Formats: sequence, structure tokens, C-alpha cells
Amino acid sequence: MSSGFFIALGLGMGAGLLWASLRVAPALIAALGTLGYEALRLALAPAELAVRAVARRVARRRVARAAPSR
Repeated sequence: MSSGFFIALGLGMGAGLLWASLRVAPALIAALGTLGYEALRLALAPAELAVRAVARRVARRRVARAAPSR
């Protein structure tokens, strides 16, 4: 076998890998982005719950102040 065969084989494999990476990369990036978002959302869940609790308390106080006194 000549060296030209191996050069052609290498170029073909390189082109195939490039084509495959261009086809797979967007889906892989999207999947990793989704996983990152979910991990961040889970990490921030306790803070979100605390903020919602404070907002509920503030809303209750506003309603209590707006209600006519008896």
C-alpha cells in the first residue's frame, strides 16, 4: 500500500469527523445548556422559595392595611 492511500484515508476520516461534529455539536451544546440551566435552577430553589415567602408576607401586610378598620 502506498502512502497516498493512507493520506487519502486520513483526509476522508478527518472530513467525516468534521461532518459528524458539525451535525452533533449543536444538539450537544443545547443538551449541556439545558442541564446547566436545570442545575442552576435547583441550586437557586431555596433562595427562590425565601423570596416568595417574603413577597407573600408583604402582600398580606398590604391587604391588611388596605382593608377598612372595624
